Amino acid sequence: MKRLISFKAIRKDTLDWIEGSYIEQIDETKGLDPIRTIPKIYDNVLFSYEVFRETVCQYTGKLITTTPPVMVFVGDIVEVMGTKKVGLYSTIVVETQFGFSLEENKTYLNDQSCLIAVSRVTGNIHDAKTVPPHFKFDIRRPDFYKNINISFNNLTRMRLIDMAEIGLEEIEKGEFGIPNFARGFFIEDVWNIKSDIYHEKIKYMKNLILKRKQ
Repeated sequence: MKRLISFKAIRKDTLDWIEGSYIEQIDETKGLDPIRTIPKIYDNVLFSYEVFRETVCQYTGKLITTTPPVMVFVGDIVEVMGTKKVGLYSTIVVETQFGFSLEENKTYLNDQSCLIAVSRVTGNIHDAKTVPPHFKFDIRRPDFYKNINISFNNLTRMRLIDMAEIGLEEIEKGEFGIPNFARGFFIEDVWNIKSDIYHEKIKYMKNLILKRKQ
């Protein structure tokens, strides 16, 4: 039997989980860091959703103790029953055709006993990390999203994520940059409908940061 290769990760635009194939590709207009996406087909149309690298979790096997069976991924928090140590554990991938092992007690259970020992999936270690730990400001802050248009707010979130990922932080309320080095990137620039203004600002900041590292 062939093992299913699948992944799940948190979408950047909605901060929701998405499952499917995982793709990394280089967009030279955005630098050498790969764009990480999970594609989905809806009504025969292919969509690609950009995801947080830190939240990508690989499929490890199905939990057969539930109806219907539940797919289990790396980092899922599972409730263990019927073993010497009952409790909550993170799952990790092992080199087996099916199943998974339990991280905390480092016990490599065989496929059948492992799947029977786990009674349910209670969550994932990334559920509380919709904002990656290296971000220096909270991209979910309500005052960043003053427009009632959902698509506009999604664009705002994507731009804030771009800024946070290159290391910008909020120097003063509504102004972003790097303390004692660069500033002048305002929330109004993020809200600006003219994308070229925003892209000029983010490109300028990226170039400054690159020069600083050299």
